Amino acid sequence: METNISHTRGDTFKRTITIKDKNDTAIDITWSVITFSLKNKISDATFVLQSVATLTDPTNWIADIDISWASMNIDLKNYYFDIERVDALWQVITFLKWNFTIVYDITT
Repeated sequence: METNISHTRGDTFKRTITIKDKNDTAIDITWSVITFSLKNKISDATFVLQSVATLTDPTNWIADIDISWASMNIDLKNYYFDIERVDALWQVITFLKWNFTIVYDITT
């Protein structure tokens, strides 16, 4: 799935992720690692930041991404992100990706 996210520089980034299969059934993600990755350019070898999600209810495919305000205090610009799952069998599935724009804040 592709989506655009706009986020205010220096604000904590919190998202709860609930992913279901094509039949709208929750999938067990026990023993999975879900990672949020952010890059300047898709082809870059290095990340601007990465964060591993907390599996808050893995049997119902619910995980939380929580990135501190300090980590989100990055340049105002468009980045590229994805969120992927690596399961116990080392199968990699990218389930969300696209543009991530950091926008200005007024109160600092």
